[in-house]
Amino acid sequence: MPYRRLPNTDAARLRALRAVACYKNSPIDTERPFDRRILQEICSFLPQFENAMFEYKQAINSEGNKNNKYQQYI
Repeated sequence: MPYRRLPNTDAARLRALRAVACYKNSPIDTERPFDRRILQEICSFLPQFENAMFEYKQAINSEGNKNNKYQQYI
């Protein structure tokens, strides 16, 4: 069985999910390396994952800004 590396970071996971989602508009008779059900699950999960990553980045930026303001008071 060949060894396949799994994505380690959220950016790599997002890139991998987007690569699979590009098969969404491909014709049905095309050879896909995965089942249609998996494609549907990924297409429904991808917007939620992108939104979660966006909210996470916003929270990190907000925390950094609040920390900078707090450091000014000290």
